[in-house]
Parts: sequence; structure tokens; C-alpha cells
Amino acid sequence: MLDINPLVNQLRATLSTMEVALGAVEDCIIWIDAQGRVKWCNAAFDRFLNRPHVLVVGLTLWDHLPLILDGQVIPIEKHPATIALSTRTKGRQCYDFKREHETLILEITWSYVHLGEIETESNAVLVLRNVTRQVQAERNLHQVNQTLEQQVEQRTQQLSEANDRLRSESTQLQALLKELRQTQAELIQAEKMSSLGQMVAGIAHEINNPVSFIHGNLTFVETYAEDLLRLLSVYEQHCTNPHPDVLHVAKEIDLGFLKLDFLQIVQSMQEGTERIRQIVVSLRNFARLDEAELKSAVDLHDGLENTLMILQHRLKSHPQIKVIRNYGELPLIECYAGQLNQVFLNLLSNAIDALSSNAAAPQFIQIQTTNIDADWVQIEISDTGTGMSEAVRSQIFNPFFTTKPVGEGTGMGLAISYQIVTKNHGGKIECLQLESGTKFVVQLPCSQT
Repeated sequence: MLDINPLVNQLRATLSTMEVALGAVEDCIIWIDAQGRVKWCNAAFDRFLNRPHVLVVGLTLWDHLPLILDGQVIPIEKHPATIALSTRTKGRQCYDFKREHETLILEITWSYVHLGEIETESNAVLVLRNVTRQVQAERNLHQVNQTLEQQVEQRTQQLSEANDRLRSESTQLQALLKELRQTQAELIQAEKMSSLGQMVAGIAHEINNPVSFIHGNLTFVETYAEDLLRLLSVYEQHCTNPHPDVLHVAKEIDLGFLKLDFLQIVQSMQEGTERIRQIVVSLRNFARLDEAELKSAVDLHDGLENTLMILQHRLKSHPQIKVIRNYGELPLIECYAGQLNQVFLNLLSNAIDALSSNAAAPQFIQIQTTNIDADWVQIEISDTGTGMSEAVRSQIFNPFFTTKPVGEGTGMGLAISYQIVTKNHGGKIECLQLESGTKFVVQLPCSQT
């Protein structure tokens, strides 16, 4: 006869080992029969119910493990034990479970088990895992993500609204500047700039207000942008595994490029508004030239020398440029000395610019003064630069006309000089094209009476 005792003993030892191993598992493992009664469970489930093992075996699971889903206690037919037995499927779901003064979040995995050849011998195994801390951490993280997303969205909306306002105001400014150009051109042709000063003063004042508003607010826009990018940087450092929605939006808006380009856009806008402010200053100077004090007994040579002294730093940076002085005997004249100094400054600066862009030798600026007669004097300022075309020469005194690159000139220097010489002093100014270079000729009366 076959002795099965060794096999039985081995089986018992194996079962005992499995019992110890399953008892060490922190998750609750429950085996139920077709009626939902506990046939076996590990020690973790005993501790979970706070009952001795002998009292747990035989309990109907759904009676002693009421579960809550969406704030409502689920009925028996929707209990995971019932689902496992009735549908004979596997599944996983999180439920709430109230115990004493706390609510736990349980992740329950169920699996149908069919033992034996008889169809009615249905069983199921359920595994309970306490995921309260993990879920709460995920919920907290989700809440933080939502808060950050709302803050980012709010700041983005604020910046978008600010940008919209700036675009709108910039469009208005561009329209104003365009209208100003057209109006000035008409006045130059029709009235010889006789009434342009008064009109420009008013427009300059109107332009200055919105420009100052935009220029001042751009500082805050830049600060907000830096704060937002700093917040985003901290968020990226501390949230190494962001929500998929966050990753999707970041990819959709090309976040990397946005972070690099955002502040550059703001800085370019600041440069643009600063450029407009410079134009406004030139407009104001152009419109208020008659406010300077009329002086008698002015030595024009002193004004020329003072202007050359002011420009000395530019001449030092271009040592190849030589200034030739051919001063004649000039009488002291009656004039607005400060305004004439501005004319000299514009003409000499343009001469330096012309020579700086022309490396060919020789490079000379010649200043020649002549006493035409008892009532008139003449100042000639010429250079040996590349000169200019007839098309450029015909527009040289038009407001805003410039041949310099964008951002390097307002186009108002020679227009203001024309106003000073012709209107404020009753003189003449003309531009002549030389064989090599350009000459400006200024003629002034000796007396303003």
C-alpha cells in the first residue's frame, strides 16, 4: 500500500509556509465562496476588521465591508465581491470605507476563481490595498497643479490683455504718426512750414501722453513676465512628473520657444517706445524754437568752435577725419545763438556720419565763413563723403526723411535746421551736390530788425 503520509506532511508544510508568507503581506487577501462568505483570509484582513481570524472566516463579505462610491454606499449587486461572482471577471476599483472616525480609500482588485468540475463551485479572491495616502497625495498634487494652471492662465490672460491694449495703442500711434507725416509734407509744400511749429507742438503733446503710458507699463509687463517665467521655472523644478494635460499644453504652445522669445518681445517694444519718445522730443524742439532768447553781438565762430568741442568725442573715434577751418572776418550778428548752434551741430554731425561710412581717403570737413556784404554773412560746411543723389537732395529738409538705418536717426535734424534758419532768422539754407561730397550753405542776416 502506498504511504501518503510523507506527501501529506509535505503538503501541510507547504501550506504552512504559504500561510506565513501571505500573512506577512500588508495587503488584505480574501477568498470567498459563491455566497460571498469568507473561506480564508490573511492576517492583514483580520487586523483590518480588528477581529480574530476564527470570527472572520464565515462572514459575508459585503455585510462587513460596506463600500462607498461617489459619496453613496454601494448596493450589494455592485459590490466587487458580487461583481466577481456574477460576472466571473477580473477588475479593479477604488472605494471609500468608513472606519470609526476616519475614511479610508481602498483599492480593491477582484478575480473570479472556478474550483472543481461542478459549475456551482464558484469562488473569488479579493485583494484590498489601503491607498489613502497615495490618493490624497495625488489629489493634493492635482489641486496644486490646478492652482498653478489657474495662476498661469490668469497671468497669461493679464499679459494678453496688456499686449492687446499695447497693440491697439501702438496702432493708434502709428496712425497718428502717418497722419503727421502727410500733414507735414502738405505744409512744407503749401505754406513753407510757416505754421508747422504750432501744430507739431499740439500733436507732440498728444503723442507723448499715450507713449509715456505705454513706456511706463512696459516695465510692469516685463516684471510680470519675469515673475511668471520664474514661477514656471520653480514649477518645472518641483513637479518632475506633471499632469499629461500640462505636458500637452506646453507642447502645443511651444513653451521652450515662448520662454526665450517672451522677454525679447517686451524688450523690442521698449526700444520702439523709446524711439517714439525721441521723436516726440525732436518734435517739441522743432515746435518751440522761438522760445530761445534773441541775442545781439553774437560771434558765429564761437558757436562753431563750441559745436566742434561738443563733437570732439566723435572726431576722436574717427581720427582719419580732418577739420579744415577757413574763417573770414565776420561781424557780430543778432540771432538766437542756441538755435544756430543746433543747426551747426546737425550739419557737422551729418558730415561726420557721411565720412564714417566712407573709408576712402582723403576725409575732410571744411568750414568756411564769408562776409557777403554789410547785411549778410555766409557759413559753408562741406565734406568729402560719397555725396547724395538728386532724389535724396530734393527731400533732405523734409521732416522724418532720413537715409540712416532704422533706429539711428529721427529724420528731424535738417528739418529743424531749415526752420531755424528760414523762419526764425529770415535766412537761407541749401544743399549742394559736389563732385566728391556734399556742401551745406547757410546765409544769415546780420540783424533781425
